[in-house]
Amino acid sequence: MYNIEDKQFMEALAASHPDIHNHFQKISAGMHNDLRNGCHDISNIISLIYGDYQLLALKHPELTGDERWNMLGGDIRNLIEAMRSIGEFRYAGNLQPADLSIISYISSMDNLICSKTSAKPGQLIHNYHADDGRISIDVDKINYVILALVRNVLDINKHAEIEISAYTDKTDLYLSITDFLGGLSSDIRARLFEPFNSDKTNHIGLSLATSFQILLHHSGELNYSESEGHSGSSFTLKLPLIG
Repeated sequence: MYNIEDKQFMEALAASHPDIHNHFQKISAGMHNDLRNGCHDISNIISLIYGDYQLLALKHPELTGDERWNMLGGDIRNLIEAMRSIGEFRYAGNLQPADLSIISYISSMDNLICSKTSAKPGQLIHNYHADDGRISIDVDKINYVILALVRNVLDINKHAEIEISAYTDKTDLYLSITDFLGGLSSDIRARLFEPFNSDKTNHIGLSLATSFQILLHHSGELNYSESEGHSGSSFTLKLPLIG
């Protein structure tokens, strides 16, 4: 998908040279389709390998006691997760927006978080001051961002309290995920939304970069700040209201 500068160039090209623009779009669409199919093929191959790995362990349970066998399984699972993360990053701008109510979306957030992560309802603190209005979002993509931010907190402390805030002004909806775990290191903050930026050895470091791109393609923003008293981290999604 195009970034903001690419889109501006393509819009100008469409206005000045529509034939060239249409030809370029056809070529670009074909390349994207080939790449998408290639990524899916690789993911499918890895998944088949993991299926064979699991089947062999069922036939030979003695393998599960071997350290090298277990390390191999971990490597395959990490590769599957890496391919999934790369695909999410690659198609962060491939949106299917829907028009929905702010209150309706916010009211579903607890169920989303508790069903898709290890968080329990008692860990979630609400700070809602949003007027009802309407937003146009790709729900799956924005859910990805919310879940990625929550999982990043739970990876540090699975029992951590997480504050979910929502408020509106005249033009935008603001959704914040805040923890109380002491904030991020200066090294991480310096490259916060860049790909492959993580201090966790078992993470590829693409979730924040993907989240940042998702918000950009919604004509919104993803911002970081230290929570009040510098006791933790706060990530805020800014999404434009309709009308």
